Amino acid sequence: MSSLAVISGTGALSEQVRKVAEETSLLYTEYFIKPLLPNLEEPWRTLYKSKKLSAGILGLHPFKFSEIEEQLRKDRIQSIYFCGDFPKSQYFRVLMQQKIFGRLIRLGDKKFNQFFDATNNGFADPIRYYLALVNLLDSLGIKPMFARDLFPSFVTQEGDAGRIHAPPAIVASLPNLLVTLGRHIDIISPQRVNLSQAAIVDSGVIVEVETTGTDQLIDSYGTKSLIKRRIPFLLKPPSVDFNPALDQPTIGPTTVTKCMRAKIAGIVVCAETTIVIDKKQTLQLLDQAEMFLYSIPFRQLAQVYRENFDHTWA
Repeated sequence: MSSLAVISGTGALSEQVRKVAEETSLLYTEYFIKPLLPNLEEPWRTLYKSKKLSAGILGLHPFKFSEIEEQLRKDRIQSIYFCGDFPKSQYFRVLMQQKIFGRLIRLGDKKFNQFFDATNNGFADPIRYYLALVNLLDSLGIKPMFARDLFPSFVTQEGDAGRIHAPPAIVASLPNLLVTLGRHIDIISPQRVNLSQAAIVDSGVIVEVETTGTDQLIDSYGTKSLIKRRIPFLLKPPSVDFNPALDQPTIGPTTVTKCMRAKIAGIVVCAETTIVIDKKQTLQLLDQAEMFLYSIPFRQLAQVYRENFDHTWA
């Protein structure tokens, strides 16, 4: 049995992981965080139906950390890969809504309460849940893995990826924009429901910041017809606060299509830590739309974070 585990979701990335793993004979144990009841609203129903019938995928109770620990020890797991579609933000929003969380937390065992209470209460409950889970893994000596280490074909490389190149002025402005975005995220941290951070930038100014998801961010920007657009782009770097292996930024055909509709000129991500779903189709769409995709060198981003933030993972 492999010592590698994968926490999967129900999106395209989990399917891509399974396909590539089969092609490369990569062995791993697959888990998912199962819904508590099968007859709730979406996305609970989708998760329940898709996973209930899937052989070889082990369900884990989200609030029974003792059971999770027992299963991981039994399977002798030493490293773990979080798919970009886990957790689905809507799924955890259902679990962790503030108004009902007091009831849900009582479903947790003593170990869950211990790890959850040890997280920073300045963060929203979905982030605290995720951090509690990651801290449990850390206590077991289980290391989160980057996609670059397991699935190198998934990630972006440094520089421009498509036919259209990012304007030099935008590339030169990125270090300062990373600092500005990181500080802005610190201010709005109680509103965040996921680990990643993204923003729409135009003319060196952050126009709008992600709070509930990148798709929602792009859609929201697209509705603002009165905004004067020059060269707006989506900036989607790893979080300042959290190890990017926990929630690696992900883009794909849907991201590009939404950006096209919102009249966004390009996308900026970080090399080695950003996953591209269906890379061939994504790059084709970028070229067709005459959009750029630029990847900041990972070492440059890490240096910017170290020099400007005391609380960073870098």
